[in-house]
Amino acid sequence: LEEWLDTYAGKDWESRPVDARLLFQYVPQMHEGAKKPMQLLEEDTVAILDSQLNEKQKVQVKALGIPAMLCSTAGVRDFHEWYRDALFVLLRHLINNPSPAHGYKFFTNPFWTRPITGAEEGLFAFITLNHLSRRLGEDPARCMIDEYGVKQCRNDLAGVVEVGGASAQIVFPLQEGTVLPSSVRAVNLQRERLLPERYPSADVVSVSFMQLGMASSAGLFLKELCSNDEFLQGGICSNPCLFKGFQQSCSAGEVEVRPDGSASVNEDVRKNRLKPLATYCSVNNPEISFKVTNEMQCRENSIDPTKPLAERMKIENCSIIEGTGNFDKCVSQVESILVAPKLPLPANIEAASSGFESVDQVFRFASSTAPMFITGREMLASI
Repeated sequence: LEEWLDTYAGKDWESRPVDARLLFQYVPQMHEGAKKPMQLLEEDTVAILDSQLNEKQKVQVKALGIPAMLCSTAGVRDFHEWYRDALFVLLRHLINNPSPAHGYKFFTNPFWTRPITGAEEGLFAFITLNHLSRRLGEDPARCMIDEYGVKQCRNDLAGVVEVGGASAQIVFPLQEGTVLPSSVRAVNLQRERLLPERYPSADVVSVSFMQLGMASSAGLFLKELCSNDEFLQGGICSNPCLFKGFQQSCSAGEVEVRPDGSASVNEDVRKNRLKPLATYCSVNNPEISFKVTNEMQCRENSIDPTKPLAERMKIENCSIIEGTGNFDKCVSQVESILVAPKLPLPANIEAASSGFESVDQVFRFASSTAPMFITGREMLASI
């Protein structure tokens, strides 16, 4: 979507008014751009089917067709205007019209192929984790026959904190007897048809926070920390979360550390970890221009939506970031900037509508005795 907009909306589309109606004429080019990745995905899927099915199964599968799900997460979720929805119309068309050469028929619909909410993203991670750790099912060790002859299974589900690039999801089963505030809605996995009735009944809290993925949170943290006079003196930002002696230019771009310990920062706009937040915090985004509270959240995080994209990503009056290695101070700053901010972090309408404005509130308003797993490829890559 970004490459398509670069080409047809023109350079710096994130910082100026764009007539989205005129861009509609370039939907065929969007279709052409979507063809290549979908063709590769189709080829990979066909290769897996060919390797796993015997000849008899192939005949049956080719006759019946194969349902397909394709979901996007936080990286696409907050694209404004019609671009995101148009892309998914095209993706569904490509899935429903596969190459005839291999003989497999794929089919999908608007529910199976779409951008999913953060809560859904978290629930998928939660179910996957509990399936892989063998906590789902009817293990005899967890089940008994009650006095009426009905099998009852206790709930040993685990919670998950799943960290992506742009968002983080927190999902956990509620402790029995937990009384939630009226604004908070628990999800019953059976009622939502995410688990069969025969599985142990499970009420869970699922909440997703934009800007708390590894990339976005790192960019937001640097922007806030290095805009604070306590840490910015004479153009040098003293970062308590970096080891003493570490030094880099003052930017939220991706950092490469060389073997000799020196660091270089990628100046490519697309590699800047503030890019998603800065794109959202634009006066050209209707969610900002029509909702004053959203603009306030951007300004609270030192981003002026009226400025050009490059300036929104810039850390004012800062030239160098130096590590101090004061990790107690680091923890307190992470707490105040990311975990328990005064205002909800930008683009978190979904989290606020689920009853939580911050991660801190999740663990104050709800409780669980379940073990928690922390997972996410983006987090591993960052470490």
